[in-house]
Amino acid sequence: MENPIREHCFVPAVSAVAVREPSNHADLYRPIDELDPDESPLDDFVLAARNEEHTLITEELSTWLLDRLP
Repeated sequence: MENPIREHCFVPAVSAVAVREPSNHADLYRPIDELDPDESPLDDFVLAARNEEHTLITEELSTWLLDRLP
């Protein structure tokens, strides 16, 4: 696949949750909420309601994570 931006710190959400291997540039921007969650090998994942800085700890995501602890 061609990468038009040589250096960046963007991790496409499709890659982050391992939802199928992107075969072209458009696949990197495919809306994950339209895909079958079973296409990811992860047991569970959540997407932030809005675009956030990479690894930003938010109340929304922290609550989601804490709700899943035993």
